Amino acid sequence: MKRITFLSSALLFGMCSFAQLTRFYKDGKVGYRDINMVLVAGYYDAGGEFSEGLALVIQNGKRGFVNESGKEVIALNYADATSFHEGLAAVSNGKRYGYINSDGKTIIPFIYEEAGVFINGLARIKKDGKYGFIDLNGNIVVKATFDETTIFFNGYASVRLNGKWGFINTSGVIMIPCIYENTRPFMNGVARVMYGEEILKIDVEGKVISRRPIEYGEDFERECKEMKEMIDQGKKNNK
Repeated sequence: MKRITFLSSALLFGMCSFAQLTRFYKDGKVGYRDINMVLVAGYYDAGGEFSEGLALVIQNGKRGFVNESGKEVIALNYADATSFHEGLAAVSNGKRYGYINSDGKTIIPFIYEEAGVFINGLARIKKDGKYGFIDLNGNIVVKATFDETTIFFNGYASVRLNGKWGFINTSGVIMIPCIYENTRPFMNGVARVMYGEEILKIDVEGKVISRRPIEYGEDFERECKEMKEMIDQGKKNNK
């Protein structure tokens, strides 16, 4: 299922923290140990590193969490889950996503088709086929009106609407209209964008700094996709 991969693939291979326990593999199973002893034998089908004192584990397709003592503190009841970030984890009941706290209590109800980790107080969600952002209390910060979004980077997120890309700020205001074929994120106040058959450099007000034709063999759209994925993954792993 694509939505399962959307959340879990990144989480099982790199959400690191300074936990005392480390993950190990034996006979195709995952366990956890400290420098002296094994606290969780190789039992789980897969497992993540510790984040905020808990590690995501998977057994027979179900997700739950163990603590740094090796105890399973959140039962393996979920069809999908992220690791914990900023006190919450996104989890799926098999139909919709919501958010739980470290006690396993539902904090944000199961109403989303997709849900990402919180980064700087905002999480990307999908509702009724559109993307937006919520805060830690479940309040809508950016209405789910976009066909696609990146996470926020340097204060801006790329958004796609009616097949074109633009930029919003963290309040959801469209700062640069969705008129581009594709976009790269802002770096030092400058973003590269594709407009027709040209590559432009624009500032945060959308003013064109420079422009040039697309070069033969240049795959700007692939570059944009890879850059967005790298930032998305890097932001999660560095939390």
